[in-house]
Amino acid sequence: MLSPPVSTDLIVVGAGIVGASVAYHAARAGANVTLVDAGRPGAGVTADSFAWVGSSGVRKGPAAGLRTTATAEYHRLGAELPGLPVTWSGSLSWTREDCAPDAGPEQTIVDATTVATLEPNLRQPPKWAVWAPGDGAVSTHWA
Repeated sequence: MLSPPVSTDLIVVGAGIVGASVAYHAARAGANVTLVDAGRPGAGVTADSFAWVGSSGVRKGPAAGLRTTATAEYHRLGAELPGLPVTWSGSLSWTREDCAPDAGPEQTIVDATTVATLEPNLRQPPKWAVWAPGDGAVSTHWA
């Protein structure tokens, strides 16, 4: 018996992070994809998120590796999709403790003077912070 032909047409309902990813990967694999959503892609829950991409603040455990991999994947995706709305401006993180925090890979401990230079609108820069220059944020408002 012959198998029926497989259609390469696909309709994806919902353009959140999962639907958008399914549509993207299916299209890359050669499918003819139609993506349907009630609003603009990323305009629902995604639009209300902090949309931070990075690994600062998580230096140990399985989440650290996952965040590092996700950040690298956003960089790869940005190279593949010019115009991807990610701003790679770095991030600062700190605690209320008076001692210098631990830095992870590709992160640096910076003092209050450097913090004030990086974030001039902070009223009271912390004594110490972790600077992660490779961190970024996704804009959910596409031009």
